[in-house]
Amino acid sequence: MKLTYILLFLFSFFNHSHGQTSKTLNNWEFLKSDLGGIWEGIRNASAGSQEAVPIWEKVEVPHSYNAYDAVNPYGNYYQGPAWYRTY
Repeated sequence: MKLTYILLFLFSFFNHSHGQTSKTLNNWEFLKSDLGGIWEGIRNASAGSQEAVPIWEKVEVPHSYNAYDAVNPYGNYYQGPAWYRTY
């Protein structure tokens, strides 16, 4: 009986120790407008070409697209669509 508990403990210990992974949140781009379709967000286009419009801004996450205009007492803050993508 004790051997069964010990084996169950060891199995659960070794099974869970390999389940954690860590990923960095690098290489994110941001667009503060709407896209014509989802394909505009994922197509690859060389910089400066006509297909590269709209221009994506490189950001670090966590990121807030209205962090500054939300606290501006002299203007409205942006409430429209925004997109993020990783490259």
